[in-house]
Amino acid sequence: MGAIGLLAASVMLFCLPFIMGGCGKKKETPPEVRFATWSAQADKEMDASFKKIFDEYWTARSNLDWPKLYKMEAPHIRWAYSDTDFFRKFGRAGKVISVTVLDVDKLHPQVVDAKLKLVVKSPITGKEDILYPRDRWLKIKGQWYHVWKIPLADKFA
Repeated sequence: MGAIGLLAASVMLFCLPFIMGGCGKKKETPPEVRFATWSAQADKEMDASFKKIFDEYWTARSNLDWPKLYKMEAPHIRWAYSDTDFFRKFGRAGKVISVTVLDVDKLHPQVVDAKLKLVVKSPITGKEDILYPRDRWLKIKGQWYHVWKIPLADKFA
């Protein structure tokens, strides 16, 4: 193959992705799909990294993925409960159907308290209930962790 043939083959290899993908077409980025719905104000206040981990956590809650939830809990929660104890204590929680973040309070650069509206399906009755809990998050060494707490029952949370 001569120099012209080599040049033609190189040009074809270079252009092949453009030809296969369609000339001039931009790849559309799929819209971000989030489990949680955020009020406009809360959405503005929190950065994308927090919203991503928040959504990951609440998706795991919706899927009742207890091993993943346990890993996402703050170190003091994991210190207080083994994974087995954690599941035994909290594993009867209802399935989360939807989460709406109504407001967020940045108590400290490393502490966020979110006001939520949850729709939860009761494991006992199968009925959907609406709850309005507060959800605490701690940032430790650059990583956000959830703090599972039951008001009045968990003194250290």
